[in-house]
Amino acid sequence: MFRTWAEARPLVDGYSGAVHKRFGSHEKAAAYVRTHGVHALSDDEEDEYEACPRGDDSPSPGSFPSLTDVGPDPSSGKSTEFFGRKVQSESAMRKEMEPDGLTATISKKLAATTLDATALPGTSPTKSTDDSDLSLLTGALMELTAVRKNDSDATGVREDFQWKQANRTSLRSVSTHEKLVRRLRDLQSVKNQSLQNVLMTQRAVLEETGWETIYVQAWTQLNLYYRISTDTLDSYIALHSVLVALSQEHGWAYAQEALEFHVDKMSSLRSAAMSRLQALVAVYIYLRDAQANQFSSPRLQEKRNQAFQSKLEELQVQADLRSRAASALCPKCKGNGLVHPTGRENCIFRNEKDATARKRAALIMRAQAGDMDEE
Repeated sequence: MFRTWAEARPLVDGYSGAVHKRFGSHEKAAAYVRTHGVHALSDDEEDEYEACPRGDDSPSPGSFPSLTDVGPDPSSGKSTEFFGRKVQSESAMRKEMEPDGLTATISKKLAATTLDATALPGTSPTKSTDDSDLSLLTGALMELTAVRKNDSDATGVREDFQWKQANRTSLRSVSTHEKLVRRLRDLQSVKNQSLQNVLMTQRAVLEETGWETIYVQAWTQLNLYYRISTDTLDSYIALHSVLVALSQEHGWAYAQEALEFHVDKMSSLRSAAMSRLQALVAVYIYLRDAQANQFSSPRLQEKRNQAFQSKLEELQVQADLRSRAASALCPKCKGNGLVHPTGRENCIFRNEKDATARKRAALIMRAQAGDMDEE
């Protein structure tokens, strides 16, 4: 007796004349085994198969995906919610995000198909911010174990052991405007294929349930793991576009302030998460709300305020200089534009009446301009 078709399938497919039978409940299966005298069930087997899903003879999730998950996220602006669900332990989130009746194995596989969108267009999963030999060896061994474990898995789902690393946020490696433009172009080019891969893998996982095709298709197209994958990738591309625009308008140094702010935020969310799914949901929520606020950041706002204050100070200095220059002119000569060291005491006409001083100052200005006649 097997709980799922996926477990029984390897003993049926490829064997000519193989006989198998599907039951909707543990009781029906156990009764059939006893009646046909295959073997007596031990107490351990009785306990083990009490966990079998119950239902009719045609396994199905019992419902189609909710259409409320198709529209805009109603939790926008709430930092601990997504699509009306709370961020909580992975097992609790999976229960609220998936159809009923999935085994623990299939549930974990389905959650693992969620795209780590902010790692695109591609970062090495074995590269770590911790350069110690122990860290590198541990990561390599864990990945090797995962590859061997999944060699016979037709779904192609492999466990990701590096989701917590800060360098999984690909923007961290962008250091110039030119690299940012190339990264945006690369993201746009891999988007469709990346999401198509998610769909194909999810379909393969759901086919292991033995559900009718109509249910497999519906839950492949309309599940929250895929929705989070697509929305996170769209927001991540939008962030790149905003950074490119900032760099073009204000220069790379200005855009880099915003880039570093968002990268630090997303990296800290990864670091604080207890599981890969928690991390990806947290990053989705952050990008969702950041995009709603046009990716503004306190750091960037501070830089803008500093630039504005600097401009005000510059204008004030210029105004002060003009004021001082005007007050420094000799009152006898300033009407004619004649400039000399400050004050009346330095004026060559200081002993003349003001009217005479202004007349002689005017003659000097004309002489300098070559305007004086022979007289």
